Amino acid sequence: RAFLRDLFGNASSEALRAGAGLALGSSLRNAPDEDVRSLLEKQWRSAASLEAQLAVIDYIGNSGDTSFFAIVKEAAENQSLLLQRKAVYATRFMESDEVNDYILGVLRRHSDDRVREKAAESIAMHRWSDRYFDVLVRCVESDSSTSVRIKCADFALSQPNRSADMRAVLSRITATDADMKDFIQRSLSN
Repeated sequence: RAFLRDLFGNASSEALRAGAGLALGSSLRNAPDEDVRSLLEKQWRSAASLEAQLAVIDYIGNSGDTSFFAIVKEAAENQSLLLQRKAVYATRFMESDEVNDYILGVLRRHSDDRVREKAAESIAMHRWSDRYFDVLVRCVESDSSTSVRIKCADFALSQPNRSADMRAVLSRITATDADMKDFIQRSLSN
């Protein structure tokens, strides 16, 4: 890690710095390191531009460290929809009830389709919990975004203990969108 910290701090290009930041974040998933955690937190606090904030949220998201959840929530409340999307997706490796509840809330209530899509992608990377099912059903039945509907249905279909239940939900849906119709037809024929 010393090499990565050095490269991160003294990189000759933004690409090298970004690679080192992502690797540092990822390294926290295998072995917690307070120095690296502190470095990434300091980077967030000093990120003056949107570009810098986006980069740090990527590093933090790669860590899976739930101690960064407050930073992720702060970023998700930013006015920039791009930062909101990155922040919501940054939860993909964070496993805790608090994180899961937050992401399910974003999936249910956020006004932006692409932010909800990132929430669906994030929750799909978490360990399955049956408490997800009702939220996923509501998304499949009523979300305004076909992409979100498909991602939610696909996640539930991938769960052996809930696949039949999601097929039953899909069989009741009258889709008007061609992509959703195709998805339902493929899902029900498998």
